[in-house]
Amino acid sequence: QPGTYTLESGKAGERSHKSFRLVLLPDGTCSYRDSVAGSSLQNVGGAAKWSVEGSSLILGSRMSAGAYGFMMREIRGKRSIERHVATVGLPVQDLLSLCQYTPFQQYIDPFPGHRPLDEAELVLGTVDKRSPVVRDMPMPCDCLPYSAFVDEIKEYGLCMDEIISDFHFIDCDGSGNITLAEMQNLDQYGDVVAPPEAVHQFRVALLNRFETVTEAFEAMAGNCAGRVNQQRFEEFLTAESEAEGSGAGAKLALKDWVLGTTPEDREKVFASVNPNRSAAIDLKDFLSLHLHTAVLAVRRLAHMQTWIFQEFGKTDDAFAQVFKTMNGGKATTKIEHQKFTVGMKALGYPCSDETLRSIFSLCDFNSDTKMSIQEFQNLRHFNADKFLQSLRALKVYAEEKFGGLDKCYKKMLRAEKALKNCSFAPQTASFAAFENVFKDPAFREQVPNIDLRMVFTFLDEATGKHADGFIGIGEWLLLRGFDASALCGSPARLQKILEERHGSVAEAFHRMHANWLAGTLRRGLKQAAFEGLARSLCRDRGSAEKGKSAQAGGGGDGHACALRPSSRAASFGELRPKFPAVGKPLGSPGGLGGKFTFATNASSLGSSRAAGTSGGFQRASLSRVASLPAL
Repeated sequence: QPGTYTLESGKAGERSHKSFRLVLLPDGTCSYRDSVAGSSLQNVGGAAKWSVEGSSLILGSRMSAGAYGFMMREIRGKRSIERHVATVGLPVQDLLSLCQYTPFQQYIDPFPGHRPLDEAELVLGTVDKRSPVVRDMPMPCDCLPYSAFVDEIKEYGLCMDEIISDFHFIDCDGSGNITLAEMQNLDQYGDVVAPPEAVHQFRVALLNRFETVTEAFEAMAGNCAGRVNQQRFEEFLTAESEAEGSGAGAKLALKDWVLGTTPEDREKVFASVNPNRSAAIDLKDFLSLHLHTAVLAVRRLAHMQTWIFQEFGKTDDAFAQVFKTMNGGKATTKIEHQKFTVGMKALGYPCSDETLRSIFSLCDFNSDTKMSIQEFQNLRHFNADKFLQSLRALKVYAEEKFGGLDKCYKKMLRAEKALKNCSFAPQTASFAAFENVFKDPAFREQVPNIDLRMVFTFLDEATGKHADGFIGIGEWLLLRGFDASALCGSPARLQKILEERHGSVAEAFHRMHANWLAGTLRRGLKQAAFEGLARSLCRDRGSAEKGKSAQAGGGGDGHACALRPSSRAASFGELRPKFPAVGKPLGSPGGLGGKFTFATNASSLGSSRAAGTSGGFQRASLSRVASLPAL
């Protein structure tokens, strides 16, 4: 095994003193020296190499084959004779039985001064909290990344499009990380309204059955004088779902929706379109279905923003690279809807084409059916909650300043007529007219950070048709049904899913967090190992270049660092040669004999050394006269 092997007798300085010292390094190099009665044998020109052949330990030069890596000096009377030796052979059995073995300190105590921590003090009972793998994590290890939470939810088999609006209830501070406290906040929300996804699906089902939402409400109201209560709402849906499909080719969307929901679910949908909590709703309330769809688009936009933050970063460069990738790597300034959809899916965004379509429409501020790089960059600063607050502030201002939403819209039409300088009365208002009405400094002071362009696009998209750059009276009056609490929905559905699978919201967090942290630490440990290996290889490459000249001039025994890396990328088996089964020793009959190959020419020390070393050497195989058993 690598380590130091020593054997010594007599006192140092006396002629009878005999010593043997061999240091085997894990990288296959070694240093050797023995001394008997003044004669000695040692490696020269830097460290030698060692290997095991059969039952013998073979020491040789690290230089080219045939090079002499050892020097033997013998005392003959008053003269000292030098011989250059190529290889040294030692019986393994004698080496192990006669010499004292001392392992390297690194084997005895690999981490001096280190005190192993208790399992309770370690992350997942395995990794020290001071480890660079934990210390260099992009977030505190007691948080759950938003993306990891989404991945866990997807494992439940749920469609992401159905629960997007629930996520904003969890990441309350918008940091992209979820804490246990934020998860436990789910218990505090009520369960009185339906999530925007459920209301949107109801609206889609109605439009598959009727031409418009207005036509659906008129059929629902019947002879009820334009008013529908909860009971009538339930009876109508049940009757329509049973009647639907009786004709050939009839659409079954409404029937499927009713069959896929419970009376309690439909009651929450009714509450969502009843912002005033009245006994019955009218057409204006019912038209707020469009508003729920538009708010869902806002939530989808916020979801994609968070996803990009988590996957690619929050910088301008990150968003620019995402935009370029979506456009097939081309450095263009605009992208069409189809490329946007294909590009986002290629990047791994987990939502449907419908979701991406609504996101694209909200980002297309100028309604030219293309998204510019600047419009995409604006997504970095978007905040869904602040946007909905500004929307409510705009509604309150319009009602107080102009005496109602109807009068405010007439003001927009007058502004539109003035801008166009036309004789007829326009029926829709452009963004310029919209902005002109709300340019009052008092309004800007009341809502300083409102994005009027975003609000206008939101209203233009609210009825479900593609934005055309103008809003009509129907789109504008949707603000009548604006109710922040009803539009935001409720996370009760997500809470129910988590409790059914894990028993409680807190237990759900702990399990999700443990799964994420285990995977993150595994990846971090692998990354740290690869980085350390790369640094070692690069550092050793430089050392090998410097060592070429050092070998010619000598460099000591070379064992100051016992665990030095190899000069090449070697396997662990190559770095740690295995000893074979002990066999019969080689060499002299006395035991640990040495077998050498060395030069036959010899020279005396002193004035004749130069002549002896300048002549050509011939190799011969001789047996060492003095052997270790004689010590």
